[in-house]
Amino acid sequence: MRIKSVALALLVILAVAMSVSAQKKTVLKIEGENLFMFQEFILVLAEEDGKVTVSVAPPEGTLPKEYENIDIQGGDIVKMMNGKRVKTTAAIKKIYEKLEIGDEIKLGVKREDEMFIVTFKKADPEDMKGKMMIRKEVIEDEEDIEED
Repeated sequence: MRIKSVALALLVILAVAMSVSAQKKTVLKIEGENLFMFQEFILVLAEEDGKVTVSVAPPEGTLPKEYENIDIQGGDIVKMMNGKRVKTTAAIKKIYEKLEIGDEIKLGVKREDEMFIVTFKKADPEDMKGKMMIRKEVIEDEEDIEED
């Protein structure tokens, strides 16, 4: 009985250690003002030079299966959302917040001379497999950044 208890305790310790080591902290420095992130996948929009641009796009091969056909890249310009012209991330946020879970999101995107539509559904935050934390900090002076 004592051996079973010790074995069970070791398994619990091992499981906790594995889950802690599986967590990964990644820090992204995002340029631009007034950021907006779609929770469905790693897609961060920023206002830059009077346009809404894709500041961070999902790395190739990292999209969940239901979003794997989405073609969006850093530097793309978002011109429209669900048929409405957008010039700010605040406008995108306003449209996004009015949508229900499962509603279709259509982004009118410009890449160089090409215009196209990117379509995906608004996800339920409870169904998101990975959790992402975003912390917005304004650093006034580069000397305020601590190096590890």
